[in-house]
Amino acid sequence: MFRTGLTALLTTAALLASPIAASAAPSAGTSPAPADKVNVGAYDWNNAKVAPTKAQLQQGIDDVISRTPGARQIDQTTVEMAPGLIMRFRSPVKDGARQADSPIVPLASCNIYYVCVYTDRQYGGEELVFSVCGREWNLGNYAYSGGGYWNDRISSITNQQSSGTTSYFYNYNGSGNWSKMVTVASKQYRSNLALDTREDGVSGTPNDKIDGVHVCGSVPSPWKPNHP
Repeated sequence: MFRTGLTALLTTAALLASPIAASAAPSAGTSPAPADKVNVGAYDWNNAKVAPTKAQLQQGIDDVISRTPGARQIDQTTVEMAPGLIMRFRSPVKDGARQADSPIVPLASCNIYYVCVYTDRQYGGEELVFSVCGREWNLGNYAYSGGGYWNDRISSITNQQSSGTTSYFYNYNGSGNWSKMVTVASKQYRSNLALDTREDGVSGTPNDKIDGVHVCGSVPSPWKPNHP
């Protein structure tokens, strides 16, 4: 009886003296990450279906400025690429919103007297705003966010210039030769260039083919960029 009681007592004491095993902490991979906790460099400016975070937007702006001599940021979503040429970026995710629930909002706000071009159909994506007549722009000299340049990226156009003015859009054929693909008179629009035909006799559409822009005024012949 005594031996049995002593054995039980010693067993109980041993259990009390043993450290209690702590509950296993959840692995880092099992905890949901915050909605906007993403790699800043992971934003795909060409194919993204949601708006960028503020950090991703700023990285895109910094990239454009670093590759476009003379460019400068003038507000949260706008860069002056050169006098007479502005680039507007898509708006970032709103404060307190989840990136996954923040679609890209079309800009569609070309001011009167300007010509505006967009990387996406229906005036979405990024925007270039031309405000000075008589200039011929080579889009291959202006950086696009996330890599590459503005040539071969335009999918929609708005012409808000005064009545009687016309702007023209060109493809570079190599060896210094340019061909006119699209004509857009004042107060005319091209919401989806994938549905248009080229004016230079080449088969296919002008979508993602525009390399140069003539902003109103007399057109030189042969046409060549004079800016920059």
